Amino acid sequence: MSSTTRTTPVRAGHLNLYDSRTYHVDFITSDNQHKWQLAVDFVVRIMAYVTLMVAIMIMIMLIMKLLKTYEQEADLRQVVVSSSETDRLLPKETMSVLNYGTCCQQDLVAENYSSSSSEDLYDEKICIICYDNSRNCFFVPCGHCATCCACAKRIVDDGENKNCPICRRLIHKVRQLFTP
Repeated sequence: MSSTTRTTPVRAGHLNLYDSRTYHVDFITSDNQHKWQLAVDFVVRIMAYVTLMVAIMIMIMLIMKLLKTYEQEADLRQVVVSSSETDRLLPKETMSVLNYGTCCQQDLVAENYSSSSSEDLYDEKICIICYDNSRNCFFVPCGHCATCCACAKRIVDDGENKNCPICRRLIHKVRQLFTP
């Protein structure tokens, strides 16, 4: 006995679909479309990796910049703490009460003789204006030490031209140097 199964057609619109048959819909793609899709996927992945790497590098650079800024601020704080306006220019051991003033023993001996020698001019020890006295003051704000106190006061007190003889900046004050 042979058994035959009979299927009954089901009508859906104008198509005849049978119960026992299964229809698979396969999209047939060409080989070129498949290669193109692989290329697009590859490019998208590469762009994602590059974007991620750039983001990580930017974060690392920002962290390094932040650490460098804090390091510079810490160094600046150490410098500010270590030096203040009340600190002496020279250590306490080198300052002597006997030599307190503008001249030391060598300068006093040299002033007894002619002090306008070319060696003194070359060593920048004497005033550039009068060539008689030693340099013993400096100008504020430029800080040049080029004249004796008498010439510096004459520059500042004598009217309208209050300029430094070296850099021609306006002189606000004259300060006397006290060296041992």
